[in-house]
Amino acid sequence: MATIYALLVGINNYPVKPLSGCINDLKAVEDYLQKMYGKNKDITLKIKRITDEDAIQPTRANIITGFNHFNNAGPNDTCFFYYSGHGSWTPAPKEFWSEADMRSESFVCIDSRTPGGKDLMDK
Repeated sequence: MATIYALLVGINNYPVKPLSGCINDLKAVEDYLQKMYGKNKDITLKIKRITDEDAIQPTRANIITGFNHFNNAGPNDTCFFYYSGHGSWTPAPKEFWSEADMRSESFVCIDSRTPGGKDLMDK
């Protein structure tokens, strides 16, 4: 039996420049996963949500810890990560210039723009 491990992150309530549709997008993805795989006897669906509406807030540390959700995945399992929120970029160090745009992209976490906060970089 295969398992789908889904980590879903959605952030609307940023302290600066809040958004309004990210939680709805996340809920639509979650509903889709439930509808497509939730009642399939050959697949186990394990969903972990991290949103600003839930007890575990989408801070940088909590999102990184959230990836532990994939630790039990085996060779026949699927790991699915979904993020809806602000993104950003910064010029990449020369070591990462393999991409044409020479940028590093990032997820903007709910605490990224607070004192000492950092984005979650793609490199």
